[in-house]
Amino acid sequence: MDMTGWQLQNSLHDKLGDAMSSVKTTVEVNLSYNGIGDDECEQLARVIKQSKTVKRLILENNHIHMKGAQALAAALTPETGKDDPPLEELNLKNNGIGSEGATAIAQVLTSNKNLKKVNLYWNNIGNSGLQAICQNLRNDFPKDFVL
Repeated sequence: MDMTGWQLQNSLHDKLGDAMSSVKTTVEVNLSYNGIGDDECEQLARVIKQSKTVKRLILENNHIHMKGAQALAAALTPETGKDDPPLEELNLKNNGIGSEGATAIAQVLTSNKNLKKVNLYWNNIGNSGLQAICQNLRNDFPKDFVL
């Protein structure tokens, strides 16, 4: 599902929720260049948490900062006694999640066994964000992790 450049920032939940409710197969959702910020990430997190089909989420070149990254991380953190969320790839390239956002995403890496690829390139994660990621990588995490 490619929604690149649709400028969904004010209607993300309605449009994405409607589209996702009808999808029965594995899905890639591309929301790059949509002006998505932290508020929209909170809406997106609710949709992702409920979805059983989204395997790849591309959020390149938006306006996602620390709070948006934290909302996504919370949605991707497995709940006790439940299956891990099905997302295998999260692409946050060229946003502004900073070190605290990277730390939130890093904490998911330990607990979520389905997440295999994360792109945090151009996010100004700093040394502390990088350190958090390195400390939380599982031994079985693929080597093509992108910072």
